[in-house]
Amino acid sequence: MTRFIVNLCNDENLFNKFLPYYYFICQAVNSLAVSDDNKLKLVEAGALPQYVKLLSPERDETLHTEAAHGLWMLAFKCKDSILKETGCLDGRYFVVN
Repeated sequence: MTRFIVNLCNDENLFNKFLPYYYFICQAVNSLAVSDDNKLKLVEAGALPQYVKLLSPERDETLHTEAAHGLWMLAFKCKDSILKETGCLDGRYFVVN
């Protein structure tokens, strides 16, 4: 189930179909990330590139917030994976007003 939720972003048709619900999907994934065991499972299932995709400029601020929150939660157990993941920390999607 974790892999299914995490990989919804991979298929552009599915992504667009579920886009109105992604805020809730991110909240559900982030709720799973409370557990250290789940943090590892989420990273293994491919959560990091999906969070990066949700941080893209084409997505809205609510998705940015939830994706950043998810990365923050995963960082407590999986910081090395985050540091290695392209796009997680390069700042290219963050704009300060």
